[in-house]
Amino acid sequence: MSINKIGILTSGGDAPGMNAAVRAVVLAGLNANKEVYFIYDGYKGLIEGHIEKATREAVQDINLRGGTILHSARLPEFKEVTVREKAVAILKEIGIDALVVIGGDGSWMGALRLSEMDQLIMTFLLVITQLVLILLLTQFVLQLIN
Repeated sequence: MSINKIGILTSGGDAPGMNAAVRAVVLAGLNANKEVYFIYDGYKGLIEGHIEKATREAVQDINLRGGTILHSARLPEFKEVTVREKAVAILKEIGIDALVVIGGDGSWMGALRLSEMDQLIMTFLLVITQLVLILLLTQFVLQLIN
């Protein structure tokens, strides 16, 4: 399966390195001639359709800011199948075939459950704890989209 459109969201609590990870994913995707989409407010924003196309300009200096430019929100309802079905439908409607989720344990569980629902949507999780090595992250993303 080839990846043409990549969605990126941050989920759970803010952590150092989230903006740097967002920036690395966006630049790697755009450099590989892929469309990249910001999904604001985590899984909540995904099911509410808070999605827009990412640009180089939008991530130009975000690594200098704390938190996450995509904002983050918890959505306990994401455990429900009907909520995840809505998320899958929105991703398909836009044509997003890969979703990068940046967060921790709860984010991982959401990404896992989402990928179990539809094998056409690949999900990748970047667990952010203390520090993200941008070079490794960029290499990881390039491998995903090639």
